[in-house]
Amino acid sequence: DPYDKFAELLLQENFALVQSLCDLFAAGGAPEELPRAVVSFLEAHDKTIPFLKIVIDKEVRRTESPGTLFRANSISSKLLGTYTKNVSRPYLVQTITPLLAVVAENPMSHELDSTRAAPGETINIQENLENLISTTKLFVARIIASLPLVPRPIRTLAEHLKKAVIDKWPKHRTIAI
Repeated sequence: DPYDKFAELLLQENFALVQSLCDLFAAGGAPEELPRAVVSFLEAHDKTIPFLKIVIDKEVRRTESPGTLFRANSISSKLLGTYTKNVSRPYLVQTITPLLAVVAENPMSHELDSTRAAPGETINIQENLENLISTTKLFVARIIASLPLVPRPIRTLAEHLKKAVIDKWPKHRTIAI
């Protein structure tokens, strides 16, 4: 079957052909479908994590400053973003949706920019700051409490990214992650 032969070529050691195709398309402005197609193909062959580890290593190697790691609209960012959105969606819905419902049911202002007030409206910056802090604390506490629920593939990629960052920038172990 020609498809199987092509798939074998794409899945060869270090995914060299997939990397080359991604780089080629990225140079000419990769279509939005490319990251989804690559991730779907790799998922069907249970090779996404090994490929994304290579993508992470390559991105870390080519990045000069830890503050700019995965900040560009690169094919690497798009591939990681596509995969993490797919895998994390159920976790995020389970973790964040209940809090969004609470915030929606109890509307309070979080606006700190007085120039954004409607005509005739005054913004109580101190009160809004307190609202923002208390709402943020709710989200942070919920996220921290849900850490055991983070999907294993996401943990695996985060651990790999952390190691790659520490290896390249030992003094920036938390800044770039």
